[in-house]
Amino acid sequence: MYKCVISDMDEVQKENEYLRAQIQQLELERDKLHKNDEELCLQKGCPEFISLATQTYFRRTAGLEQELANLKKEKADCDKENSDIKNQLSVAMRNKASSIF
Repeated sequence: MYKCVISDMDEVQKENEYLRAQIQQLELERDKLHKNDEELCLQKGCPEFISLATQTYFRRTAGLEQELANLKKEKADCDKENSDIKNQLSVAMRNKASSIF
């Protein structure tokens, strides 16, 4: 039983690390898109292009922001699950210790 709980904790930890990396990657991608759009607007300088680039930027940013929010929520859920598993393990270890004596 304890190995199962520890294994679950390892999986939760790996999931947390993966989510953190995904969040960082999405933030970097969002920032890069913003920078690219600004550079293109400055290079082209025409109003139509600026409008199109702005629309594209906001659409992409909105998508990335939504994905980022989803990943942050998923990470919060994993953190809660991790905490619950730690509490369960603590109770199990106390029960085991008290049953030995």
